[in-house]
Amino acid sequence: MKIKEIIEVGKKIDLSDCWYGITFYNQEFLKAPSTEYYFLAGFVKSLNLKNILELGTHYGGSISSMYKATEGKGKLVTIDINNLSNKRINPNIIKIKGSSFDRKTIKKVFKEFKEVDLIYFDSIIRFKSVLENIRIYTKLNPKYLIINAIFYNDSMKKLWDKLTKEFKDRAHIVKIKDKPSGLGIIEWRK
Repeated sequence: MKIKEIIEVGKKIDLSDCWYGITFYNQEFLKAPSTEYYFLAGFVKSLNLKNILELGTHYGGSISSMYKATEGKGKLVTIDINNLSNKRINPNIIKIKGSSFDRKTIKKVFKEFKEVDLIYFDSIIRFKSVLENIRIYTKLNPKYLIINAIFYNDSMKKLWDKLTKEFKDRAHIVKIKDKPSGLGIIEWRK
């Protein structure tokens, strides 16, 4: 399936309340879904993914869009160090407050899942941090990894280069017009 087709699947889902919130770069409040959210929803829906882990909730826009794509039939867990999303996300989404590197947080996640369909990495966008999170959470044997902001900085470009060398034809770049920092998809489990 092509990116445009996946986005079209996502656009059939009502994401009107899936917001990004306050941007980190200019403190603008974005109160509308981005094309990235339509892509995530379309990806989850198209592949019938149900068990999803997200690292980095922020206001809850991405986890909410993926939840809507499961039509409430999935188990979704999200991790963040802040409470910005607490009143925004569906109560059926499990929110764990804490660092994704903290032992207590990791233990809570592994109590929720034995295996996942998708892990969405959207927290600290640096080589070592994302690589460490991949090392920790891929023990849940995901079908797919989606890594946000693969072109955001040199550190993330280095990470994506490493992953594409390792996963070759199972590593895919997603370019979306309003997402210049890109998304990377890894088919983890064959």
